[in-house]
Amino acid sequence: MQEPAYQIIVACPLGKEWESRLGDMAIEEVWQCDKYTRTVIQGRPKDKSALLGIIQSLYDHGAPVLSIKQLHTFDKENGDH
Repeated sequence: MQEPAYQIIVACPLGKEWESRLGDMAIEEVWQCDKYTRTVIQGRPKDKSALLGIIQSLYDHGAPVLSIKQLHTFDKENGDH
């Protein structure tokens, strides 16, 4: 069975160095909302412990996590959900 896909939105920009920390997940988009930057991370973590590791890394970095949601479907090639 394939692990579910997740979307994590944080209230800060994440640099390219984060890609190595995200495993099979990727920084999909970054946008400005008012005066704050939002970053969307999407993908399928290897397992639940990998997801928790990503969340812990964000917390350790001081990145405010705005939302975490499980996606019903996810196409890594197109970022479709």
